[in-house]
Amino acid sequence: MGDSTGAMKDYNKAIELNPSDPMAYNNRGLVKKDSGDFNGALDDFNKSIELNPNYASVFFNRGSMKGIEGDHSGAIADLTKAIELDPKHASAFYNRGVAKNELGDKAGANKDWSKAAKLEYQINIESTIIKKQKR
Repeated sequence: MGDSTGAMKDYNKAIELNPSDPMAYNNRGLVKKDSGDFNGALDDFNKSIELNPNYASVFFNRGSMKGIEGDHSGAIADLTKAIELDPKHASAFYNRGVAKNELGDKAGANKDWSKAAKLEYQINIESTIIKKQKR
């Protein structure tokens, strides 16, 4: 892990300078989540969503955190929103599959994991093509 104290200071300053920046709240939320401050992270993720309700990454981050905390239904709701906003978000499909599996929806979990694998494969192929084109 990097310098979380320094990162926290930087994000606090960014929010002080521009309190309407959803990315700063999202990123500060990630630092808080990584340091175990789930309530603080949730507050920041919620503020980020309030500022930009079309920000797929923050729904992914909040949903993933809810899954870690055992709120699998909440995780599914947020991860579904992340997928609606970004249908190629492989990690959102994967994490939603984990949450579904925890709730006993094995078929739903397998469907999400399959989609995540297909997207991840597609992303890797696209990345390889782009790298070859740059040569």
